Amino acid sequence: MLVKDWRCLLHDRHGLAALFIMPALFILIMSLVMQEAMSYDAVPQMPAIGIINRTPDASGHRQMTKRLQADLSAGLFTDQAALLAALEAKRIGIAIVLSSPGSTDAEAIAPLRVDLLVDDMTPVPVVNALRSRIEQGWGQQLPKLLIANADPMARALLPPSMLDPTLIKAQIQIKSLYEIKGHTHFGAVQRVVPAWLAFGIFFIVLPLSAVFVQERQLGTLSRLQTMGVGNSSVILAKALCFGSVNGLQVLVMLLVGVLLVPLLGMQALSLHFDWPALGLMTAATSLAALGLALALSAWAHSVEQASLIGGALNVMLAAIGGIMVPKAVMPLSLQTMTALSPLGWANEGLARIFLGEQEWSHWLGDAARLSVFGIGMLLLAAWQLRRQR
Repeated sequence: MLVKDWRCLLHDRHGLAALFIMPALFILIMSLVMQEAMSYDAVPQMPAIGIINRTPDASGHRQMTKRLQADLSAGLFTDQAALLAALEAKRIGIAIVLSSPGSTDAEAIAPLRVDLLVDDMTPVPVVNALRSRIEQGWGQQLPKLLIANADPMARALLPPSMLDPTLIKAQIQIKSLYEIKGHTHFGAVQRVVPAWLAFGIFFIVLPLSAVFVQERQLGTLSRLQTMGVGNSSVILAKALCFGSVNGLQVLVMLLVGVLLVPLLGMQALSLHFDWPALGLMTAATSLAALGLALALSAWAHSVEQASLIGGALNVMLAAIGGIMVPKAVMPLSLQTMTALSPLGWANEGLARIFLGEQEWSHWLGDAARLSVFGIGMLLLAAWQLRRQR
């Protein structure tokens, strides 16, 4: 019996190789992806930043503006409307607005209020790192302001406790474009749903490849061909059938976010987004997933091989595409790799739509890439099936 089992196992060499090659590749990819996330010395990469000082009469605010400009290579704006327009147009990822809730006398030490307006796609660790840098910068600058604004006698008698920067702490508020546009503060579900929705759509690879390979092994496809049914009709039928399953997946994921997530004590998924945009982006994602599944099915020699390779490939594309590990925590050298993953395109496009993006131009490129990829895979599947006739 043992010899028989070994012979059966060795018979499927492709599936056996996938058992070793796929985990090895996954270890390499995840090790590279998590390299900076697990490092204490890693510094988040800052996006382009714009800054405006609404209290230019306060000397401390002027100094703080110059400091942030130098440290962050931030662009200086004089009009807040232009700053918001640059943020909405994605020319900058974060806008810094300096103001004061109190006195703005040129000789006074005015309290500092900072509004951080962030693009919805700006990673949270990056925003938190920027907030820490602003607090640290103001804390370092404050003692100098206290001394500079004191008369010589008072400066000499100033106790060390008065130089404590925590006495006048910068008031920092963070708002996303999603909130600025009038929506409620979005929770984690607003970022999670688009990523795992893309991942779930691509998992159609497993059932579709299994059904297709089984039909090929049982001779169903051969019988259909003898009846005059072409490969294009077979592929189209499969795409329409399993594409409708992808549509149901989207509806179920939305219902989970709206109905079940609040039961766990979290904020419900907000549905304030462009529904036609969601439909087009979902269709493009589904087309890419179906094309990949059919191409894999046309080349696989067994159901087990198709399922194993399809599942492993899906997981690797998700890792590279910033779904399992957010793109923000990847090394810069690997962040560019997300542009090579269809799941990365789907994740970026769907995330922008779920976060209230109204400009189609900001996600249409991702939809176009997914569509071209899907059509290319379908053509490859049709070519392979024609060779097998």
